[in-house]
Amino acid sequence: MSTNIQQETMSFAQIAATLTAPSTSDYDAVVSLGQQQLDQFLFSTYAAQNHAQVAVSGLSPVVDGIYDAFSMRVAPPMLQFVSDQAQLSYQVYAGCLLQIDAAGNPSYMVDYGSSGSTLIGTYPLTTAQGADNSGSVVIDFAQTKNLTGQWTGQLAGVVANSQEAQEIFSAIGGYFSSNPLIYTLGSVNTSGTLAALTPTSFTFSTQNAVNNPGSNLMLLITTDGSAGGNAPSADIIPSGSSVGVLVSNRVMFQEVFPDLMNQATKAQNGNFTYQTIGASSAYQTVSTAGSLDVGTIQEGNALQGGVWSSDADYNPVDLYVPLSGMTMTPGASGMGFSWTSDWNQLWTSITYTNAFNSVIENRNLETVGLQVTSTALLVPTVTSATNDTVAFSGSFATNTEPTTNFSIWQELFEGDVNLGSSITDPINEALGGWLDNLGLPQVSTFLIDNLLFPASGLVAINNAAIPCDFYTAGNIESPLSLSPGISSLSAGQSVTLSLNQAVAQVEWSITPPIGSVTNGVYTAPSQIAAPSRVVIQALNAGDLQQVAYALVELSPTLAALTITPANVTLAAGGASFQLQAIDADGQVDSNATFTASLGVAKKNMEGDWFYTPPGSVSAPTPVTITAQSSAGTATATWNVVPVDEAFNVTCPVTSLSAGQSAVLTATTSLGIPQALWCMMPEAGSVIATGLMTAQYTAPATVTSAQTVTLCGFGGSATTALGCAMLSIDLTPG
Repeated sequence: MSTNIQQETMSFAQIAATLTAPSTSDYDAVVSLGQQQLDQFLFSTYAAQNHAQVAVSGLSPVVDGIYDAFSMRVAPPMLQFVSDQAQLSYQVYAGCLLQIDAAGNPSYMVDYGSSGSTLIGTYPLTTAQGADNSGSVVIDFAQTKNLTGQWTGQLAGVVANSQEAQEIFSAIGGYFSSNPLIYTLGSVNTSGTLAALTPTSFTFSTQNAVNNPGSNLMLLITTDGSAGGNAPSADIIPSGSSVGVLVSNRVMFQEVFPDLMNQATKAQNGNFTYQTIGASSAYQTVSTAGSLDVGTIQEGNALQGGVWSSDADYNPVDLYVPLSGMTMTPGASGMGFSWTSDWNQLWTSITYTNAFNSVIENRNLETVGLQVTSTALLVPTVTSATNDTVAFSGSFATNTEPTTNFSIWQELFEGDVNLGSSITDPINEALGGWLDNLGLPQVSTFLIDNLLFPASGLVAINNAAIPCDFYTAGNIESPLSLSPGISSLSAGQSVTLSLNQAVAQVEWSITPPIGSVTNGVYTAPSQIAAPSRVVIQALNAGDLQQVAYALVELSPTLAALTITPANVTLAAGGASFQLQAIDADGQVDSNATFTASLGVAKKNMEGDWFYTPPGSVSAPTPVTITAQSSAGTATATWNVVPVDEAFNVTCPVTSLSAGQSAVLTATTSLGIPQALWCMMPEAGSVIATGLMTAQYTAPATVTSAQTVTLCGFGGSATTALGCAMLSIDLTPG
């Protein structure tokens, strides 16, 4: 088993000693993970996905009537928690950007799917809300209070930090705000789980405690939970562990222990509830009803004289001890158990005396007050066989004494026999045996399925305490893992991936299928056009539940000088496009100069180079762009194409109500092969249904009248560029 350890300075006992008051800030549970362990968990979640690409599109105003229409296909995001932010990183596999001028004509189209484009969305960590969604535990970025996030990244052909870049990334943020990401962490197994221990929602926070800088907290609300408050400040990951968990005192002593004790005393009609401990905000579990049948208590018999528990007619009856008064209280050394119960019991006594040469029977009834007391220190211990159950064990000291004078005892057998102990000893024995076999609460830490939702890891608990909240700690372990977990390679390089245990037969796979893997040796392809990432999977063929992952980041080998973007298609007579060259370190070479085989490459007053296409071309025409600097010479082939003036988009309707749909159809006269679709604002959805058709569906709810602009666009280096827009009015109802 491979274990990642977060080294801290405080031991489990030292941390437990500080948790003498409720420390979850009204959350039902707090899971604390070191950054390394959280990254491992999130990577496992990412690697387990099917990596199906998703479409992202948008229409964004730039300036003075100019628009950018974009459409892309992206891989599932990597989710990371960086400081106090949630960061989503998408790799763009395919996509293009079309700029539309103020007259509604296409100016240029940039292919950024093959040029290392990325999208990075950053949200405040507190907006990463989670919920149980039909059995799946998800982070729902729709619950970000309409925040669009701060989107940045690198799009080929879009100048970083430019107004255009800001507008595009704002549109991307708007897209994800209207089409929110649902990031699945795993599934919840609620079978046999108490409602109080079933998470229904959660949020995240960052903890910067002295002993554990950079750890992250998962703050959970359960089925019977409360709303929560500020993030707790307690540092709960001890030395030698990688995870710490607090389950609130309220959940344990209001919900869990009463439920478990009611189950344990069901035959005795027990009723356990809770109460506050003095004037504090902490709770303890108490019993208010129920009774234990300890049988008929009897000394002697009716023929020879004796005493027994009886009814009013002198008949022997079972003695019932009231269960009220049991108390379970958190404590530094364990859970304290105390029980004091007082009740009155009716007794019958029979004695025989000789008088006047005859035997006289003396039969008496007497009510005697009795009190039972019992104490125990119940120490939580982890069940070593499963590492996921905490049991409470301890020895009970139980005693029963009369609280009123039992006068018949003094008379019985003329005081020669101590019938007090003869009566109370059987009661003590019966009570002690019952307590020892009561079935004290065993609390499943519910970490494995219900709090961490791990994709391929387990949590082995090795310590437990209940100073106030229920506190456990342990390590995240992976039954099967690959090392190194994350690698960076250039073209043609290899990395040897090793499993942490011997496996007879391993099935290797790569997603997406870039490069090759043989017997654990992954080799990057000989040519890498753009930065990309691949996930290597090792599956135990003999146990399909055992799977391990490794991530390989592939970096292209940059030439001494490269023109970026590599693929641009410009409309004849359209707008100018900025020229840039990057060096082998990926930095912009500000000293590069440019020439073009057709059209004009020119430097402006600010020192930036732009390419202006010719006013017209009779057919698609390639253009060679050449860059020169002290780093070397680079060339790129761009294309100048005609504008398809007849490109058009039609729709049979001009207005829709909530939830209604309409078909969009694009037509071309110059052979544009496919139409792409986007809209502004993001209201509803537009999905391609064919090469030149799409379906627009209005939002499920339209609260006020609004207008959505739909754009169809397309082009290629061998045909033309075309675009058209139309508007549809959305009406409430």
